[in-house]
Formats: sequence, C-alpha cells, structure tokens
Amino acid sequence: MTQADTEPTIRIACEEDFTAVLAMVNALAAHHGDTPALTQDALRRDARGWYHVMVAEAENQIVGYAALLPTGQLQFGVRGIDLHHLYVLENRRGQGVGKGLIDAAINHARKQGCAYVTVGTDPDNLAAQAVYLARGFEPRAGAGARFRLLI
Repeated sequence: MTQADTEPTIRIACEEDFTAVLAMVNALAAHHGDTPALTQDALRRDARGWYHVMVAEAENQIVGYAALLPTGQLQFGVRGIDLHHLYVLENRRGQGVGKGLIDAAINHARKQGCAYVTVGTDPDNLAAQAVYLARGFEPRAGAGARFRLLI
C-alpha cells in the first residue's frame, strides 16, 4: 500500500502531536520568509483553548495540520473561525490531505456554532485559491485599513 492509498485520519491535535506540528509551523514560516518564534511551550499553552489545531495522521505520522483561530462579528452576534494555517508535508501534497483538513475545519466550525470560516492565501498561490473556491469559499474584497499595536 502506498502513501496515496492511505486515507489520513483528521482530528484535534493532542500533546504527542506538538513536536510534528511545531516542525511544520517552522517549515511554513520559512516558506513565507518569516522567522518562526513559536515554541513547544507556547504551542502547548495555546493549542487547547486559545485556538485549535487539527492534524491529519496516516501510518502513525502527522502529515498535515490546520490551525483554527476564533473570530467573530460582534455587531451581528455571530462566531467565526479563521483557517489561519494549512500545511501538508510535501510528499503528501496532491493526495487530498489539504482538502480533508479544510472539510474538517468547516465541520469543526459548524460544531462550534460558527456562521463562517475565513482563510487568506498568498496572492500568487493560485493553486490554493482554486482549492478554496472549489470547496465553496467566496473571494472577499479588502476590509480597509487595519492597524496593530505591539504591547
């Protein structure tokens, strides 16, 4: 049986998954030219309540993850989830792992009583954009000026 034949199990990450998830976070950051600062302790602290991490596991190996951050629209009284990160190991890409993680994120958001799921991609990542469009996501126009204060 090849890797492509093995359907991954998708679930909420547990303590034993954090080393693999951290390595993938670092790989995704490097891909985007970022210097990662996430530590195992920070991941452990936050991945159980501040945000959720879903993992795809096949043959006792974590092959991908999705990080889901809470969001909302207070004025409308609705909850949402931002699909903040989606990463699949290079040797498992094109095998449906990412689509499975997206679908699991949508189902998780529904179970949390969310009204929507948002996601952002690099403007040049047309392949990812096509996947999200195929899953039913709609493009959003810019939300205007945004600001940040480091505290």
